[in-house]
Amino acid sequence: MPLPDTTGRGKLVRTYGNGLPPDEAMVTDAVRLTPPDGAAFIEDLMLRIAELWLASHGGNCCAISSNLKLSARAARSIAR
Repeated sequence: MPLPDTTGRGKLVRTYGNGLPPDEAMVTDAVRLTPPDGAAFIEDLMLRIAELWLASHGGNCCAISSNLKLSARAARSIAR
């Protein structure tokens, strides 16, 4: 099975980010910052973003995009 391209990663971010406040900037950043990796990587990244959002901002959707770079780096380092 081929790895997801940018369109596929966008769909995965929207799917696994379901329930988070809709933020198209976050989707765009996630697609731009993530490597073409498997769906499990995107799922883990979105879980970490949701955890950060809930733990540190308790409902402030503006925090998602600002935490994305940190989350993407952390998820990549764990995946290695």
